[in-house]
Amino acid sequence: MVKPDVAAPGTFILAPKASQFRLPPAAEFEDFEGQYVFLHGTSMAAPQVAGAAGIIRQYLREKLNITRPSAALLKCLVIASARRLEPSPGFRELASVGYPDFEQGYGRLDLGEILPPDTDGAALVHVVDVPNGSPDALAARQRPGGPRSAIHTYEFNVAAATQRPLRIVLSWIDSPGRFVQNDLQLIIAPPGGGRVTGNSEHRAFRPRFLPEDAPLLDKTNTTESVDFS
Repeated sequence: MVKPDVAAPGTFILAPKASQFRLPPAAEFEDFEGQYVFLHGTSMAAPQVAGAAGIIRQYLREKLNITRPSAALLKCLVIASARRLEPSPGFRELASVGYPDFEQGYGRLDLGEILPPDTDGAALVHVVDVPNGSPDALAARQRPGGPRSAIHTYEFNVAAATQRPLRIVLSWIDSPGRFVQNDLQLIIAPPGGGRVTGNSEHRAFRPRFLPEDAPLLDKTNTTESVDFS
């Protein structure tokens, strides 16, 4: 499974300073009576992602009227906001891992990719949040005409003149277990024909016997995405 999911800045982040905390003078911030300091590491990056999730939740509640957005939906939008980064020069596993990778995940968090709405009033995000108990929740090996389905199709239109890339993300909270317990697949049918599968560039767990040009269904991750530039 890919981890981390996303990356966030963690170098020279201005943060509140504990009263008894001591750091080298280079990290001090003189304004605001010395109550802030520059810090580094995951302790600085992780709160940015948590804060971004809080902003996304507020947007869903106030703008899209989703009163109780699920954790899976929040994760979807955090990943949808990520900008893909160039791999660092020392990342030697790029050819064997692909994208998403174990260095950046799906990219660097940037809420500007999905929020706020465009100046013309068009929303940048369209979401579907399906609870486990919903009739729309998927279930495997269902008989035709039964109460549940093993597949669900969504259709949407994208303006031809749009200047923004399109990212489609599927994410779910899986049941505990050694492997993925609920294996969902994201398959996109573009207007020009063909099929694009989720995480099609991710090669870390690709079976060795599978040809390079063969489509791959990701069975190791609980998030899948498809990007169109």
